Amino acid sequence: MDIQVTRWSERAFAEGRSAWNRLLRDSQADPLFLGWEWQYSWWSVFGRRLGESLNLYAAYSGGELVGLAPLYMRRSRLRGVWPLRRLQFIGNCWQDVGTMRSEHLEFIVREAVARPVTAALLRHLRQEVGYDELVLSDIRQASETFIAANAPNRGELGYLRTSAPSSSYYIETSATFDRYLASLGKGHQKRVFKQRSRLTATGQVSVRAAPPSETVRHLELLDRLHARRWGSALFNAPRWAFNRMLISRLQQNDAVELSVLSLDEHPVSMLYLLTAGGRQYYLQGGFDEQFGRRVSLNLLHLGYLIERAFADTHIERFYLLAGGGKNTDYKQHLASGAVGITDLQFVRAPALRLAYYVYDRLAANDAKSGTAGAPPQATTEKVEQPT
Repeated sequence: MDIQVTRWSERAFAEGRSAWNRLLRDSQADPLFLGWEWQYSWWSVFGRRLGESLNLYAAYSGGELVGLAPLYMRRSRLRGVWPLRRLQFIGNCWQDVGTMRSEHLEFIVREAVARPVTAALLRHLRQEVGYDELVLSDIRQASETFIAANAPNRGELGYLRTSAPSSSYYIETSATFDRYLASLGKGHQKRVFKQRSRLTATGQVSVRAAPPSETVRHLELLDRLHARRWGSALFNAPRWAFNRMLISRLQQNDAVELSVLSLDEHPVSMLYLLTAGGRQYYLQGGFDEQFGRRVSLNLLHLGYLIERAFADTHIERFYLLAGGGKNTDYKQHLASGAVGITDLQFVRAPALRLAYYVYDRLAANDAKSGTAGAPPQATTEKVEQPT
């Protein structure tokens, strides 16, 4: 198979929506986080804000787009001292909490030719110059990208360091709701579904989607509810810009929902959901914590939407995504499955490879002797001699 890899310009990215999403539909890549709408909105707000350079590689075969490696370059200083050029996925700024997080990342490749196209993209990256490390963060462990990057010749990409794997949770909605409910422990059945009578006893309950014309007002309400519970705002200025841009692009497909649970017409809980490719994603939530002392308000609200997803024949999975609650890891208890994700860090600059290798060896020896914890930023599956 003859595959040519080229680099897309900013203009090609801006004008590539149709080609991008057509390829996405022919791939196994996540339809939300790797959709053009999410990726281009993220780049437009966060990439340009950080002053980074676009490194978006496209693979063609017979003149047809068969693969995309959505990457960008960030220049920074390691520990404020060491100049560093990091190539990483559009959608995340590794070890920076100021952006919107993207999950389930990978190269977007046509499923029928996933292996040779992924190999061609990685081969191109091995031959590229001008970067010190490649970070594939929140990469889906079952993806062809993850498998190929961990192949025996992975040393050609650089010295590999990996973070501890984590899980992004989902509920399979193809079965019946009653069967799903029976699979839960009694405690979670009660907190999420069976406390509804206690809720309805306090007033008239309504769960509705905010009309598109009121999107901004309800995002502001979500932000206030989140701040009361967590002590900090959900949306800083760039996150506001990103979400408003994303929503404007997705609303035309009825893919955006700001769900409001009200008691006697008073909003007490808000959930932010997006839908793509037969999947519904629960991104954020907030509730009136003063009322929530009596019942698990946000979980009850979530329960209404989970039950609705089982009744919607267009929804195949309801994604809870990564992360836990303030007091309990409720997502793990509600999920019927999980997507394994992790971070892969390939260090290629010779001096940096050696420094990380020595650091990791010392940390591994200290961990064995019980004198120190794991490295603060990443750990290795095994310590390899850098080449």
